[in-house]
Amino acid sequence: MSQYGELIERIKEISISDYAQSCGYTLVSMGTYFSLKEHDSVRISKRKNMFWRNSNGASGSIIDFVMEFESCSFDEAVEKLAERYGIVVKSLLKYVSCKKTFRTERILKDVSELYF
Repeated sequence: MSQYGELIERIKEISISDYAQSCGYTLVSMGTYFSLKEHDSVRISKRKNMFWRNSNGASGSIIDFVMEFESCSFDEAVEKLAERYGIVVKSLLKYVSCKKTFRTERILKDVSELYF
């Protein structure tokens, strides 16, 4: 697994319920899962560390939770979580971001040469 993949897996181990509580949400225990008092359509599985938001169909890991409730991108969510939990990530994200940008520019150049 790549360094980036390992970083994402490490971040996904962060407990959604702990994170939600630290953000000020009130957890309501409902057997094998939690609900949020402020958003009663949200379910957080204690065992799977996943969330579901029945009102709009959003679901996923801690990263998806942060994207959903803090209205941010994947990279921003990863940075916020890493920063909050002391995981070093900035240089790796910049590298991945630059690599994506370079790849996109190269594809656009190739396409423009084909059609123009």
